[in-house]
Amino acid sequence: ETLGSDGLKVVTLDLGGGTLGGSSDAIHIIVKTGSEFTAPASDGLTRPDGNTGSYFMWLGSDGKLYAPGTSVPADVTKLTAQFALSEQFALAPGGRYYFDLSAMNIPGTANRDLPDSTLHYVPFTYVGTVNAYSLENEADKDTTSYEHSLFIANYNVTHTVSWDDLNTKSLIFGKNYASGGVDYTLRAPSVGSNSIGSGDSQRGVPQSNEWDAVLNKNSGYIQNWNKMYLWGQDVSSVDASYRARRGYSSARNWYSNSATDSNLSLGFRPVLEVLNAETLGSDGLKVVTLDLGG
Repeated sequence: ETLGSDGLKVVTLDLGGGTLGGSSDAIHIIVKTGSEFTAPASDGLTRPDGNTGSYFMWLGSDGKLYAPGTSVPADVTKLTAQFALSEQFALAPGGRYYFDLSAMNIPGTANRDLPDSTLHYVPFTYVGTVNAYSLENEADKDTTSYEHSLFIANYNVTHTVSWDDLNTKSLIFGKNYASGGVDYTLRAPSVGSNSIGSGDSQRGVPQSNEWDAVLNKNSGYIQNWNKMYLWGQDVSSVDASYRARRGYSSARNWYSNSATDSNLSLGFRPVLEVLNAETLGSDGLKVVTLDLGG
């Protein structure tokens, strides 16, 4: 009688790539309507394959992170498990932010699915910190992972562009880019030099590549991969004249093409790597809202 007919509220727990009893399906808990509740424990959950870290947080539907045992506001209706390592910045992963790439001289044809084909407003998803490798040049074989924070474009920015053309413009291995007082490297992601598995189970080799690291963290962070490949940094381990690409038939799909190939299905989806994380500090990134005023 005290609770009332609407006194029980369902909160969805998205396991974020982890499993409970072998299942990765979302589960639900019951909390009291209109009241704060306690973030559930991580005990009993199995970490995603390949994730050997100890980090765990819940990402609330309000965009904030909650440790197990801490208080969660009453208006939160969903918690998503975050198994990744500690974040370099306090900015919550998963947000959409816009960058001006109009002056970066990106070759190819602008993707018509972009909200702004002039590239003044290009949407990126902040994926937070990943522990993955990136390459410095075509001959680089060092796939040692390191912690770094990334934004990844929500679309292929251009298409009908070859790997060689992008590399000539320094867009495969890194071009300096600054925005809002923050320094970045604009480049292609590492994607693996070969593959294992097939279809949605396919992974790049080595699996510590950035593309799979982002998908392992949250499969929703990489969007609009259907029917268009993106060029990656990696030279194919099968043919030295071929370069790796991902996407098209599934987010995990790995394939390779000649570095000179250029067609409608081959595109450039850049990442922005945040530089000087230690100097910036955990609160070094600030969000500014642009109200379009109608």
